[in-house]
Amino acid sequence: MALRQLLRPLPLLIAFVFVAVGVVDLVQTLCEVEPPPPVVLEPGSVQYQPWEPVIDLRGGSRETGVELLPVPVLTGPLWSPAGPSGIWLLGDGGEIGLDLFRGGQRVMVFEGRPAAGRRPVRSVGVSVNGVDCGTSKLRQGWQRWRMTVPDGALRAGVNQVIFRVPDRRQALRPRRALQLRQIELRLEEGDVEDRSSTEPVTVDFGAQRLVLRSPGVFEARFTVDDRVDALRTKYRFRSPGGSGEITVSRPQGGGIGRDAPVRCVLIPSATGVERLRIPLHGRRGEFVFRLQVEPWSDQSRFEIRALELVTERNRSGSEGRHPD
Repeated sequence: MALRQLLRPLPLLIAFVFVAVGVVDLVQTLCEVEPPPPVVLEPGSVQYQPWEPVIDLRGGSRETGVELLPVPVLTGPLWSPAGPSGIWLLGDGGEIGLDLFRGGQRVMVFEGRPAAGRRPVRSVGVSVNGVDCGTSKLRQGWQRWRMTVPDGALRAGVNQVIFRVPDRRQALRPRRALQLRQIELRLEEGDVEDRSSTEPVTVDFGAQRLVLRSPGVFEARFTVDDRVDALRTKYRFRSPGGSGEITVSRPQGGGIGRDAPVRCVLIPSATGVERLRIPLHGRRGEFVFRLQVEPWSDQSRFEIRALELVTERNRSGSEGRHPD
C-alpha cells in the first residue's frame, strides 16, 4: 500500500482509535490499586459461645461486632418483645430455645422480677428438655435466683427451657407474670462468682487481636485468595493450666474434593508466648477459623496476638523462608 493511501483520513482514524485504546488500557493498568490483603477478623463475621454463657435478654444491646451465642429463641405467644429491661413471660408454659456447642452445665442463674399487683407471682418452676429442675420462691422486685440442673439435662444442640408459673395457670388471657433480664449457665454447683458484668471476649479488629476472659468456642469466617500462603499468629495462656485447639476448615467441613481441616493443639508455654503457623498455600475461597479453649481452674484469660494471612513467596514465585 502506498504512503499516500495510508495518510488518507479513514486509515488515520482507525490507527488513532487503536493507539488511543492501547494508551487507555496502559494507563488503567498502571493506576489500578491492588485491593488490601484479606483478614481473618471482621465485624459481623465472628461469633463466640462461652462454656458458661451469660444470655442477655434485653433489647438494644451494645454492638461490638461479635455475635455472642447462644441466641435465645422465644417459642410461642407467651413472650413480650424485648425491651431495655428484658422480656416479660405472659403466662404459664413459656419456652426458650438455647442452641449450645457443649452441654453439661449444672446450674442456671436467673435475673428478673415477678409481676406485682393484686395477684402477684410468688414462684416459678423450670424444666429443661422435659427434666424438672424444681421451683423457686420469689420476692417482689429485681432479684437473682439459682436452680440446679440434673446431670445430662442440658446437652449439646438445641435445648428447650420451659417456665411454669402456678399463679398464672388459670389465667384466661396472656398477662405479665415474670420479667427476665438474663440467664447464666454454669458448670459447677458451688460456683458463686457473678460473671454478668464481665465481657467474655474482646476483639480488636484493627490489630487482629482477641482476648478471651471466659473459656469457650470462637469462630471467624474469612476468605483466602491467591496471595495467601499461611496463617500466622502468636498466642498466650495467662494460666498454667490452660489448653485448647485451633482448627481451620471449610464451612461445609472436609470430605471428597474438599480441603482437609488443619488442627493445631495449643499448649501453655513456659516463656509465655507461643508462635503458630497454619499452611494455606494452594487453598482458595471461604474458610472458618475456630478456636476452642477448655475451662481453666482460676481467674485467667487467653490472648491471640496479630492473626495474619501472609505471603511467603518472592517475586519469581519460588517459596521463601519468612521468619516468625
